[in-house]
Order: sequence, then structure tokens, then C-alpha cells
Amino acid sequence: MEHRLGRRIPNRQTARLETPSGVANAQIIDLSVSGAFLRTPHQLPTHALVRVRLRCTGAGSLPGAWRWVDARVVRSDILGVGVEWSDFAPAVVLDLVMEADGALASAPPVRQQVALRR
Repeated sequence: MEHRLGRRIPNRQTARLETPSGVANAQIIDLSVSGAFLRTPHQLPTHALVRVRLRCTGAGSLPGAWRWVDARVVRSDILGVGVEWSDFAPAVVLDLVMEADGALASAPPVRQQVALRR
């Protein structure tokens, strides 16, 4: 069942994941205003409190600056972890979403063929 609010934005940004057992590298697969899925080989228990370090894009913050965002693990599998932000729509996440929305708005429309049945 889907619990994440907002549209999932694909993002391949490298992130740092601070866990109770240390700091690990992770790759963002997608993010939204309420959470993200991070690819990491580290298995983390559900409900674990973590911090995710994200790079600001400059849409509203200091370009290139790193920001820590508090989160908790809501899903864990062999590919990585799903996290929910402790505060809804952190500023750095809004920057990334706005950047993606701008990129999507300036991208040429995708044509899709539809087969009509007769």
C-alpha cells in the first residue's frame, strides 16, 4: 500500500545516510515531499531514526551546500530503505522537487502511441 504523499521524483543524487551504527553512502532512487527511497547495501530496521545528507540545488538554498534531514525508516529490503522525513517537505527536498518540476516543464512532451480497437 502506498503511503508516501506527493509525486515521486526520480533523482540519482548521492547522499549520506547517518544510522545508529555509523555513516554510509547511499543513492537516492526517488524522493517526494514526504520521503525517499535510498539504495544502500545496509539493512536497517523499520522505525530506525536516521539522518540523510542531501545536496542543495540552488532553487531556494545555497547552491552546492549539504543539508542534513532527519527521517525514520518505514521500509527496508535488499535494494535499500524507504524513509519518511521527520518534518514534512524539508527545504532542501523542496529545492530538489522544484528543480525537477522545472526540468520536466522545459522538457519536450513525450508522445505516446495508443492502439485503438475496432
